[in-house]
Amino acid sequence: MNNAPSVACPVVRSRFQAAALVLTWLAGAFTTAGWLLLAPPDDVRPMLAVTAVLVAGLMATIDGIRGARGTLRWSGAQWFWQAQGACAKAPALVGTLGTVHDLQRHLLVQFRAESGAREWLWCSRTNSPEIWLAWRRAVFFRAPSDAPASVHPPPDPVAAS
Repeated sequence: MNNAPSVACPVVRSRFQAAALVLTWLAGAFTTAGWLLLAPPDDVRPMLAVTAVLVAGLMATIDGIRGARGTLRWSGAQWFWQAQGACAKAPALVGTLGTVHDLQRHLLVQFRAESGAREWLWCSRTNSPEIWLAWRRAVFFRAPSDAPASVHPPPDPVAAS
């Protein structure tokens, strides 16, 4: 195959992302609570940590509610991001896609628009199981010119005697 197939993947709220954020926040909250119980009563640092944990939880909640939604599309030659919602009337952005985390059933990717804008997007198999394999092929496709050059030249198949 010379090229990855054209494919579009819907980007919606990710339950996986929400669960990861909640578990991470809970770990921080329990650690901070333990520190608060063991710290001297006049130490202000644990209270600052409690404030930081609460602010982080609030920011994660806001990000989950207002997170990026739309369609990420591979045309066979380039990537397009079409936001849904308030930005839906804006034209699709053209850019490049980089894989941040590959968890087989979930992909965290970063879309970098030519304009410089960046979007972190969670794509999950549960959103579109019928296109998931084609989607993964498109995400990991590298054009022959993008392939890294070999460090060592291939051995000569005919050895001189």
